[in-house]
Amino acid sequence: MASKYTAEIPEAILEQASVWHARMHDSDLQESQGCQLKAQFNTWLLADPLHRVAYDDMSSLWDVLAHSELSENDLILEPTVQKTFIKRVSRPFYAAVASVALFVAIAGVGWQQNWPLRLQSDYYSNVGEQKVVQLDDNSEIILNTNSAIKVNYTKQLREVVLLQGEARFNVAKNSERPFVVNTTQGTVTVTGTQFNISLYSDSATVSLFEGSVALTSNQARKLRKNLSANQQAKLFSTGIGAVSEFDAAVVNAWQRGQLVFYSAALSEVVAKLNRYRKGKIIITDDSVNNLQISGVFSINDPDAALEMITETLALKQTRLTDYLVMLH
Repeated sequence: MASKYTAEIPEAILEQASVWHARMHDSDLQESQGCQLKAQFNTWLLADPLHRVAYDDMSSLWDVLAHSELSENDLILEPTVQKTFIKRVSRPFYAAVASVALFVAIAGVGWQQNWPLRLQSDYYSNVGEQKVVQLDDNSEIILNTNSAIKVNYTKQLREVVLLQGEARFNVAKNSERPFVVNTTQGTVTVTGTQFNISLYSDSATVSLFEGSVALTSNQARKLRKNLSANQQAKLFSTGIGAVSEFDAAVVNAWQRGQLVFYSAALSEVVAKLNRYRKGKIIITDDSVNNLQISGVFSINDPDAALEMITETLALKQTRLTDYLVMLH
């Protein structure tokens, strides 16, 4: 029932459309919240032609799956007018669950089974697995859960591409043969040192334990920052964040089987939990993204951590099988 464009729509856009479908059919919204949400929705809708196609697919599949009174005529989406009319349905929770079910039907539940990425990589770790990689020069890389790297060694350069996830690097010293880690955000250059890199959708956090490294952004190559021991910075494709000291116990926690958070935003916590469980946790309400979390959790039981977090913050969660959880 999906449009002919569905197969061409990136998975991230399908997920966004699914979440927007859930938001726009939540009858618990106050009038003031509804007006603001409609404006945000139209901004998102107009940002990319694929957004509308993906949303239309969500709406069409919803009609088939939910058999509700909602029809395509209930949505008036005018691309030239910043205004949207939405007919409220009496079962917003069911609508939200069904909406995300549509995303599962289109994209499947295999977010973490990224086979094209695995084919690109030389080494990868499964969800819940840590893997130690010994390189030819005696450098060691410890891959955290659901991570992947590609290795390209030449006589002049030792290059590693961190394709996904998080890794601890223990680099053998060789001043004549620099060691470089490339990410989608930028480059980390060293000669011999110990550091950790954690990738997120829009940034890479570099934490240096020993030695020194130089950070370079992909789109701002003239901008370069050096880190010394016990310093950390976020690397973006358009720049480099502020350099600050960090707590090594927090960064190293995953090697002890723990996740440690000090006043961390819920969005950051969820991003990390998603690395340790099969499936996906989605926050469907932007207003809770910055709620603060502090605590120590086991990486071996991310669902227990999720339960504790939702209870502490008085959040609601809806499970569409164990592979998909909505927080709101």
